[in-house]
Amino acid sequence: MKNRWLLVCIVTLMSLLCGHAQAQNARDEARALAREGIALLEQGKHQEGLEKLEQAESKFHAPTHLIYMARAHAALGNHLEAHRLYIDVLVETVPNYAPEAFHAAQKDAARESKALEPKIAALRVQLKGAQRARVTVDGKDVAQVRLAHPIGVEAGRHRVEASAGAAKAEREVDATVGSATEVVLELAGPAGEQAEPGAEPGPTTPGEEPSSAFPIGAGVAFGIGGAALIVATVTGILTLQRADEIKASCTENVCPPDQEAQADDAKLLGNVSTAMFAIGGAGVALGAVFLILGATEDEQARVKWRIEARPTGMLLRGTF
Repeated sequence: MKNRWLLVCIVTLMSLLCGHAQAQNARDEARALAREGIALLEQGKHQEGLEKLEQAESKFHAPTHLIYMARAHAALGNHLEAHRLYIDVLVETVPNYAPEAFHAAQKDAARESKALEPKIAALRVQLKGAQRARVTVDGKDVAQVRLAHPIGVEAGRHRVEASAGAAKAEREVDATVGSATEVVLELAGPAGEQAEPGAEPGPTTPGEEPSSAFPIGAGVAFGIGGAALIVATVTGILTLQRADEIKASCTENVCPPDQEAQADDAKLLGNVSTAMFAIGGAGVALGAVFLILGATEDEQARVKWRIEARPTGMLLRGTF
């Protein structure tokens, strides 16, 4: 059982290192593809540039990818898709420690989406009687967070529906290019009762909920440091136990030859424990530095950690 405990800790540490390497590789690949895509856009090769940027986004998400993708679509005449991507950037929650380029992307999205509005038909949906509701346009869900912005649609007739608990409302409206049609939906339950505020919330997007994001640099550093300290503690305990067992079989500091192998094992465990304590301390210190200095552009990803109790001990899990 002791060996299983140690194995779990070591595997956890190696998984953290591998996960960080994979995330770094994905970021590097995405960055290279994005640079190629942007260079192609600057040469007027919008379709080729768009394909490169889509590949970059598939490997690693960044609002800056979406901005350039929107610009490519706009240049190709795909105004609705460009507008949708701009709104995707606007509704994303960008934490204050994110790279300045991400915050600049949201400012660009606000300005450039406005410039597109004369070229598309749009709907502005307003809810009354409920702060939150499930909203659909032509049967397709619209995330609550997007209601603060015009919803781009094809010109023509559209059916808009909303529901919150027992309250329902629907309207059919005509949308025309160059204007945003106002759609007011009154949500009232049976016998004129108003819907409960916040009842039956609509679907959310990654940017809708407040972010509990954590800079990946700090997360990885704390994770590796924590895992190393766990390994150090376990190997330290095993070292002491082995030492006690050896001492029990020795007389006046003279030990039988058959104890030499156990003594070597104890010495190895002691060395591992010392090394892991050093790594753990360095990891925690590095994580603190990341938090104090803030995240860099490379730390765009988010990482979540949790510790699980298992029959073999405690297991640290990280999600990149």
